[in-house]
Amino acid sequence: MNIGFVSDGFPMGGLARAVIEIGTAIEKENQCSFYLSAIGDPSNYYDIPKSKLTIPKLKIKETKFKKYSEKLEKFIEMKLNGGKVDLSRYLTKQFNNMIEFIKKRDIDYLIICRYDLSFLVSKIKLEFPDLKIFVWIHGPVEIYTQKKERKKYLSYYIHNLSQCDSVICLTEFDRTELKSFGISGTKIYNPVPFKKIDNPSTSIKDNSILCVSRLDIRDKGIDSLIKLADSLPNGWKVKLVGAGDKDELKKFNTLLSKMRNRNKLIFLGSRNSLELEKIYLKSNFFVSPSLYEGFGLTLIEAMNFGLPVVSFVTNGAKEITKDGEFGILVKDFSVDAMINECLGLINDSKRIKKYSNLSYSRSKSFNLENIKKQWIELLER
Repeated sequence: MNIGFVSDGFPMGGLARAVIEIGTAIEKENQCSFYLSAIGDPSNYYDIPKSKLTIPKLKIKETKFKKYSEKLEKFIEMKLNGGKVDLSRYLTKQFNNMIEFIKKRDIDYLIICRYDLSFLVSKIKLEFPDLKIFVWIHGPVEIYTQKKERKKYLSYYIHNLSQCDSVICLTEFDRTELKSFGISGTKIYNPVPFKKIDNPSTSIKDNSILCVSRLDIRDKGIDSLIKLADSLPNGWKVKLVGAGDKDELKKFNTLLSKMRNRNKLIFLGSRNSLELEKIYLKSNFFVSPSLYEGFGLTLIEAMNFGLPVVSFVTNGAKEITKDGEFGILVKDFSVDAMINECLGLINDSKRIKKYSNLSYSRSKSFNLENIKKQWIELLER
């Protein structure tokens, strides 16, 4: 059985990491996993074997002219089509790349991992009626169904999901949202990509709060993280692991230059799995200032190492912490409240130990072997 995972690319990030973890795990059960970068992005941060990864020769680039012309086309389509836009009309090259991938790799199951590519389900079904197609939704479903800028695509999005053999989501909130549109979603958690550590609390800590995140200043709350760092007492610091494009790095450095205590935030850039494991073990607790998370892979990574977690209330964080039972949730995206929660942990070692034990206990729910079984059962239906 050949399984094809399709995304825009496979750079550093939770989506790519989860896809490759599942693909690798499934392959050990006599399956063959292949991967397609539908836009030709050559990124391969997690070292997919070259024999498994397909990267089309021509990278699909969004030039200013293309962006403007598509915007105009969509505006005209909306006027002629009752405010609706079929996004598949603007994905011809991606469609051709996917068709070629399916034929070349003799794919039996196609797992689409990106929102935009899910609009091609119906067209692919016409080409391959017997092909099993799954859409794996990594972001909060409500972003795709309720955001104003995506309303024009909604009817086509729901139609394509209805043509799938299965739709996989990450939280109960997502499943409820899908159900409201008549779509039956299957909830499967993303797995912890690290091995279970015995007694992680015995490791030597370095008085630090860890954040692992893409450098998206607003959506990932990096601006809030900097405010937190600036509020820490002597002897404490925030460590940030992550990467970003040139524009985000420029914004990030500008914010750093305005800090009162620049030495309170240590930017570590990208780190490989072995380096990241050591960083998790040395940190005292974990913070997620993101404004939205479909799941929050870094939260379950932190829990795997017994780190207490402090997070803004997002659907992913609510699911992972069981609505605050296994971690600290901060309401209303209040930066001041998050700072107070972190300072409270710093000043209360017993509370740190309590949430450390809770994190470690909860992390068992994201065991790779259990999640692999759910995927195998889904594929064998």
